[in-house]
Amino acid sequence: MKKALIPLALATTLTPLHAALVYTEDFTVGSSSSAGDIGWQFHVGSSASDQSTRIASSGNDTGVNSDLDRFQVKGNNSGVGSANQFLLSTAEPGAVHTVADISTVSSTVGLYRVGFSSSDVTFRIAIQVDGNWFLSDTAETLTPAGVTNNYDNSKTTTLTVDFASESWNTLLFTPTTTLTNSNTTALPQPTATSAVTQYGVYIEQASTAANWIGVDDFQINTVSVPEPGSSSLIGLAGCALLLRKRS
Repeated sequence: MKKALIPLALATTLTPLHAALVYTEDFTVGSSSSAGDIGWQFHVGSSASDQSTRIASSGNDTGVNSDLDRFQVKGNNSGVGSANQFLLSTAEPGAVHTVADISTVSSTVGLYRVGFSSSDVTFRIAIQVDGNWFLSDTAETLTPAGVTNNYDNSKTTTLTVDFASESWNTLLFTPTTTLTNSNTTALPQPTATSAVTQYGVYIEQASTAANWIGVDDFQINTVSVPEPGSSSLIGLAGCALLLRKRS
């Protein structure tokens, strides 16, 4: 990403742009696929079992569901078992943005069906910085009340984390070894100048819950470089005229 240097004399007349969308994943595929097929990883349970190749071959499985255009997790089911924590993550955006560069990270999350048992489902944004994983203090929790064993009474919401004001908790994650929300800030908070190397959504539910959980429309927005206001443009035009006269 190219960065522009802005002269100090113009700084007071700059008009900020809206946040810039730099990455999006809508989980829309031609046929049901795995997380790995689209450049993501999916880890399950306290031992972080790697289920990145699991394909959502039906409504009762875990993976990218082409019929519903989302990543779905079927709790208490094949490959997932009785796990109560899940991490869907990606390194696709690359380590090109620092914590200070990022404005927001957001994702649509949902509880679409409940089976023979159910529980609340909590979602948080996960990031990897300096080799350590963190979870957003900001979370969204969906309750199963009113959700049925079909898709008629689904619940969805948008989880949005504002990096300028967010606090982060430690996520203990080593693929195929450990996946635990430590609920503590034992590690130092991510520094503004550190690159974010991976992003994701962390999901928690009761271990026996047969919930159909969904993740969709994952987006990363960066803080935009300001653009000159009209008075700045007039000033620049004047400078250009002076330079022309002098030459």
